[in-house]
Amino acid sequence: MNRPWFCAAPRIEAAQNQGRFKSKNNHLVRRYGFYYRYDTPHQRELLNQLWPLVCDRLNYYTPTKKPIGYTTDAVGRRKRVYDKPLSPYHRLLAAGVLSPAQEAELAAYKASLNVVEIARKITSIQHRLIENAKEPTRRLERELEYAAAAAMPDAEWIKIDQRRARSA
Repeated sequence: MNRPWFCAAPRIEAAQNQGRFKSKNNHLVRRYGFYYRYDTPHQRELLNQLWPLVCDRLNYYTPTKKPIGYTTDAVGRRKRVYDKPLSPYHRLLAAGVLSPAQEAELAAYKASLNVVEIARKITSIQHRLIENAKEPTRRLERELEYAAAAAMPDAEWIKIDQRRARSA
């Protein structure tokens, strides 16, 4: 049975939501794909070209540190302890869960990658995405500015208490 599910957007202005949602807001998607709205087939095709490159860059060439525990500092506060930064590829090899054939396949794939070419392609796709999103974003900004200006009351309807205005 396929039921649609709905997720309410967090209240960004609420203080209790800030840390939980900001840190988990698809930070890699926003970092590489930005905050624009992509809704044309051409933009989706560009995104489909972008994500395999981003995955290769992150999985083979981007070291990350993982938390391994807690310690206390000189004052007695808890402090998070991290391991040595390694790429997911190196973590997988160090885990020892792959067969020699799988290790050889991954090593051959990594050897075929060129990190400079990957970075160049990512930047090129990002520039094309920005160019495609520029005009719709500007149009939306103009519409929002017009709506905000239309929502303002006429100045003749605003009454000012002259006594309070003089004391301020």
